[in-house]
Amino acid sequence: MSEPSYLNADEAANRLGITKNTLYAYVSRGLVRSEPGPGRTRRYDERDILRLASGSSRTSASRVNGRSSANGRFLTQLATIDTGRLYYRGQDACRLARSHDFDDAVRLFWEHEETPSGDGIPGLVPSSERDVASTISPDVYLMAPLLSGLSPLARMQSLLAIVQDDDPRAFDLSPAGSVRSGRRVVATLAAAATGSDAVPRADHVPHILCSRWDLTSTAALRTLQAALVVSMAHPPSTVTLAARSAAASGASPYGAVCAGLAALSGREETGEVRRVEALFREAGTPHRLAETIADRQQRGDDVPGFGHPRYLSGDPRARVIHRMLRSHYASTEGAAFTVAADQTGPDLVGQAPSLVLALVALARALELPENAPQVIIAVARSVHWIGHAMEEYAASSPLPVGATYAGPPPASETEDEPRDASSTIATAE
Repeated sequence: MSEPSYLNADEAANRLGITKNTLYAYVSRGLVRSEPGPGRTRRYDERDILRLASGSSRTSASRVNGRSSANGRFLTQLATIDTGRLYYRGQDACRLARSHDFDDAVRLFWEHEETPSGDGIPGLVPSSERDVASTISPDVYLMAPLLSGLSPLARMQSLLAIVQDDDPRAFDLSPAGSVRSGRRVVATLAAAATGSDAVPRADHVPHILCSRWDLTSTAALRTLQAALVVSMAHPPSTVTLAARSAAASGASPYGAVCAGLAALSGREETGEVRRVEALFREAGTPHRLAETIADRQQRGDDVPGFGHPRYLSGDPRARVIHRMLRSHYASTEGAAFTVAADQTGPDLVGQAPSLVLALVALARALELPENAPQVIIAVARSVHWIGHAMEEYAASSPLPVGATYAGPPPASETEDEPRDASSTIATAE
């Protein structure tokens, strides 16, 4: 059997008459096989390209740009997991976190263009509105002290409602309008990390968070940016669906993110952060982590912070943060907890540490408030939700959603109330 031949991204896209972003979507859907090429590039199996070009997979391929898949789930080009790695629009998320800043990743999600940048990552185009915080009225932040008693997620939702009301263009749902609103949304979430009424500097989001948390070193900024990028997106979950459903109803980017925040505040998401924090408190020191985990197992208690069903060989996002902490904060308790978790997890739990454990360790290393992991996740994930909202605004048909009625059968007809033959109870939106 002859060896397969491969095409580079330009050749494959030209052969199919598509953009490279669509090619990356084909790869994420399993329609085109790819493998690492020279340097940081990838090459694409020519057999798959020829099959698509001939039309034998045209129906499947068209679904990538269509509204819904055959099983009723929506399609997205934003994030996927392939062979244990997380990808944003076809780009390795962990590599992005190591080599690019937060704004680069945001533009990859929101402002993707067909012309690749010089560093080989498509879509990293110059931002025309980098200083987003300066577009928000200072009066908005005067409300922050009144909200200081709320949790960060509740404070974020409250401030978003105020900022939306202050924005006459909030419901400009065009791509450019959504990007503009999106930047204001993310800046507002970062500013809401604490109850301070200080107007954030006219700078990008990681600087706003550093200012809120009194972080002044370059190492802190780099570590925080890496954590934000790896936390930014994940294949769709119920939280993502909440944000996307709001956008499908015509909600603005502010409203879509508020819906995502409401879902994020549930026990499944925020609860995991609190459970890991409780594990660390119970251990007291990194040296007692193994003993604490063993005690929990003996009692039949939960051991949070380890394993992820989509990363059977370990969560690569956690590894990025662990390396950053050991590089810049090696002497801290937070970094020591990552070492203990890496050693203990596989031996006692049978699984490697998760992203949430890494974020809790980061908060300890940088001496951040205990709720900092929730803030990082919310700020980062809002970028993903706005990307989903933008996909929804561009869709030409309704979001595929429905429910099958499984309640009691309709009551029997009576003579004085004849049943309307035109009304049936089968499904509910």
